[in-house]
Amino acid sequence: MTALEIERLAFVRFLYDQGQTQARQPEPLSATAVLSFHDAVEQFLRLAADHLGVSLSKSVTFIGYWSEIQSGMPGQAALPSKAAMNRMNNLRVQFKHHGTFPSKSAIEQSRSDTATFFTDAVPMVFGVGFDGVDMLDLVSQPKITSILRDAQSHADAGALPMAMAGLMIAFTELLDHYGERSTYDTRQPFRFGPTIEVPMSTATDPLERAFEPLTQAVGNMQVAMRIIALGIDYSRYARFQVLCPHVRRHYTGQQNQYHFHLSEAQKQTLTQDDYEAGRYFVIEAAVQAARAEAALQIRSDHRTINSPAPGTWHTGSHHVWKALGGE
Repeated sequence: MTALEIERLAFVRFLYDQGQTQARQPEPLSATAVLSFHDAVEQFLRLAADHLGVSLSKSVTFIGYWSEIQSGMPGQAALPSKAAMNRMNNLRVQFKHHGTFPSKSAIEQSRSDTATFFTDAVPMVFGVGFDGVDMLDLVSQPKITSILRDAQSHADAGALPMAMAGLMIAFTELLDHYGERSTYDTRQPFRFGPTIEVPMSTATDPLERAFEPLTQAVGNMQVAMRIIALGIDYSRYARFQVLCPHVRRHYTGQQNQYHFHLSEAQKQTLTQDDYEAGRYFVIEAAVQAARAEAALQIRSDHRTINSPAPGTWHTGSHHVWKALGGE
């Protein structure tokens, strides 16, 4: 597989996992899962055709992929789950084009059928298991990727508290990547001021203790504003925060050091599903937030163009705006 094919297959996994999340939502919101499952399967079929060197006809239908791709399959083997995927496609058509909401049982059937399709089809075409397809290939920030890989190592070793702490650290670093990137630039669009660390309650002075609730409220609002500004679903972050350990950051020289706390009750209730859901949330958040790179690049270019020469005082250029055509 080429690097581009790996990225495309990771995106297929992303769409599939998105459908899984949508399927767990209450009705009628769960209906969108059918669209995500269908998109994931169609993206995979297109990718499979490209990988196998099959030239698809311009008018190929969804179910027509099976017969056209078969010509390029090893031994001309047929892709699996044709009838099941046709059933899902009919469900999608009824929902998208006729406004008929799928039932909860129909959505669950589609979820199960799609899982079976990918489990069987991905090894047939690419020689790897679907579980081995990692959405991490979609994350563009190397530091976030590195932390998530370390978290996965802890999860593989069965250390879920450490793994969940890693997810929270990755998310914190993600917000810092966009919020603290230019600490001297007060107009940085995703910063909302220097990061306000919520202090531990150790103050003894009555005045200091009186300000603690205010500091905590402002710090929490700043985090919320950064999350919302980056287009990340805050309600899903709230659930993620509840599942993850409480993480505190300490500065040691030029390095950040993190400490986390998890109650015994939390340790006992953590599950692998909690970790998988949290990991998917962080990866999705990183992909969503990557749209902000364009705005940061514009700010960076603007600062470069307007930087004063060494030893000069830069005042900028001020002009008077005039209205045209008005009274």
